[in-house]
Amino acid sequence: MLRIVGVFLVFSFMIFGLSCNREFKGDGKTKKQSFTFDGEKRKFRIYFPKNYDENVVHPVVIALHGRFGKGKQMEKSSLFNPIADENNVIMVYPDGYEKSWNDGRGEGPAADANIDDVGFINALINLIIGDYAVDDSRIYVCGMSNGGFMSMRLAHELNHRIAAFGTVTGSLGANYNASLNQTVPVILIAGTEDPLVPYNGGQVAESGTYSIGFEDLFEYYASNNACSTLNIEQLPQVNDDGVTTEKWVYSDCTNNAKCVLFKNIGAGHTWPSGESSLGENTVGKESSEINASRELMNFFLQYEL
Repeated sequence: MLRIVGVFLVFSFMIFGLSCNREFKGDGKTKKQSFTFDGEKRKFRIYFPKNYDENVVHPVVIALHGRFGKGKQMEKSSLFNPIADENNVIMVYPDGYEKSWNDGRGEGPAADANIDDVGFINALINLIIGDYAVDDSRIYVCGMSNGGFMSMRLAHELNHRIAAFGTVTGSLGANYNASLNQTVPVILIAGTEDPLVPYNGGQVAESGTYSIGFEDLFEYYASNNACSTLNIEQLPQVNDDGVTTEKWVYSDCTNNAKCVLFKNIGAGHTWPSGESSLGENTVGKESSEINASRELMNFFLQYEL
């Protein structure tokens, strides 16, 4: 049984998605849409890969922004679109309520307004399945920070619709009642020197709240999935910048539901190989050893419901 709680500094979830990068667009097309859910107008961006064919069903990755972000910023900063082109995957970038997600911690605008974000993501899935050529057995979700916490909530509450889950710098906390009744493939990406969401668990930023450590979270899902084999690989160092990366993989799991942890030693609250306008002094170093979006995509595409 796990529980989630947490409050983050105002700037802490703005760090990912404020980039001036122009290479994010890919060769496909982004369309802006909205619909009403529970009386609120909810917006999202949907990216169709360059070879999108309405006569062929496509996998979908839903990418959730961090606190104080938006779907547009997530699209720019994750650099997912060119990778979606390579794999013929539809990308969806929704906007949270007042730039926040009700991720189960009970804090922030979405939580204060009692926004049903699990229901919103479920309704969003229904909409895109109804309107576009979507493979409903190959829908995935990931997120950064607050969006990563939301992704992990969905792993517990929407795993009958979503085939695999990922998080970058977002964990679970100490006050979210949840248990799992099935296996869930998960990929976790985190920095050991994250100044906001501590790698080993503990107080989150200056909030006075606490999060579960990433290795504990990794072990929790591996136990749930009855994984029996752990392999830890030291990845080649790309830059002499004080950051190295280990890849932890639990395999031999029920339903082949592997658990992966990228432990970025020396890295901070960043999206590896993404784009951010906030510097090292604010959020810590970035890992150059992996491309988070590519690792997420490669992991996701192994799985279907």
